[in-house]
Amino acid sequence: NDGFSSAILIGSVPSALSADTRGASTVSTDPVPTNCGVGKNSNSVWYKYVAPANGLLEVDTWGSDYDTVLAVWTGTISNLTQIQCNDDLYGYMEAWLENVPVTAGVTYYIEVMDYDTPDGGALQLYVDFASTPSNNDFNTPTTISVVPYSVTADIRGATQASDDPSLTVCN
Repeated sequence: NDGFSSAILIGSVPSALSADTRGASTVSTDPVPTNCGVGKNSNSVWYKYVAPANGLLEVDTWGSDYDTVLAVWTGTISNLTQIQCNDDLYGYMEAWLENVPVTAGVTYYIEVMDYDTPDGGALQLYVDFASTPSNNDFNTPTTISVVPYSVTADIRGATQASDDPSLTVCN
């Protein structure tokens, strides 16, 4: 997965992957992340994920033994659009992207790089996904027809829309 065209498909999530990026190259067609790292970073490796539904993607490199830079892209190698990037979250050398909005059926490319031009290292990559709940929007609430009512739901993919009502603090 040294090049974009050989990106490793992440088929199921959550997924924890390990790789040795020493010896990974950086080629002229590798994109330059905006505001992450030092322009074109080194030792890039590629992964891809096809979102099964609308939701949020989380990617991190916690546990890696070198200074990582993460970027998520869509498109083709000649026409990539950066979705998000991160370098050194909270002052650590690892990178973390959370709440990356994804759309069902779209392929997202995850590029992991070594900051600047060092030698790579032992990569620990974690990828997770949370789908958007069906009642995510104010206009599509869940109807409660029986009380008492109890539900268990994964709401990690929930978002806040501009038309959601504001809460007021009551004393």
